[in-house]
Amino acid sequence: DGVEYVVLETGRSNDLFASRQFGEFGEAASVTVIAQSAKKDPVLTKMYDVLGMGEARVGLIYEEKPVEQIKTYY
Repeated sequence: DGVEYVVLETGRSNDLFASRQFGEFGEAASVTVIAQSAKKDPVLTKMYDVLGMGEARVGLIYEEKPVEQIKTYY
């Protein structure tokens, strides 16, 4: 509830990984979630709980400030 968009990107990276399945690189995934401002806290909490991040320390969650208005310049 409150999620507008979810984008999943996958690839290989040599940054922030203890387990590297491919020599110098490990599997990486990045999930971007766009949520309604009024419901962002429950969305972040649900993600944290469902992904088991508190117990396994398997990832990072970053919260960006909401974009109130996108300015255009002519």
